[in-house]
Amino acid sequence: METWSHYRVAHGILLDAAEQAVLLVGNCVVGSSDLLWTLPGGRAEAGEDVVAALTREFSEETGLQVAPLALAYVAEAKSAAAGKLYLTCAFRVRLLDPGATDLRWEDDPEQAVAVARFVPIAALRGYIPSSSLGLPLARYLADPAAPARYWLFPEYASDADYSQV
Repeated sequence: METWSHYRVAHGILLDAAEQAVLLVGNCVVGSSDLLWTLPGGRAEAGEDVVAALTREFSEETGLQVAPLALAYVAEAKSAAAGKLYLTCAFRVRLLDPGATDLRWEDDPEQAVAVARFVPIAALRGYIPSSSLGLPLARYLADPAAPARYWLFPEYASDADYSQV
């Protein structure tokens, strides 16, 4: 019997006022000098629902208080080699204080976040090349009014195999 680690992850999609850029965080990766860019958010703790995880993690990683507006997509990404399964729920979010602009990440208990910044939507592929992270986000940003989609990445290290519903 294989042993799998399961992670429930919540991400927040916050656009700038002109809706031309999205807030990303650059995370430090052990053993690498490159940053791993993602949407702000993270893993739900035991017994914590993903919406609570979203607001807690977003605040820890950016210093901003947000509330979810709508589910944007769900992405299930697996790696049989690593024995990991990530179920990510991404939500469009709004700032609770629209005047808040001071990004800070020193409240991140894991000290993983090195930087947070708004990145032009047109430049996202250069920041998030991984299909399992970037493709659902790009599709959502291309048509935010479309119904939320479910994405399956049977092997998250591969760019070839995925499906959407």
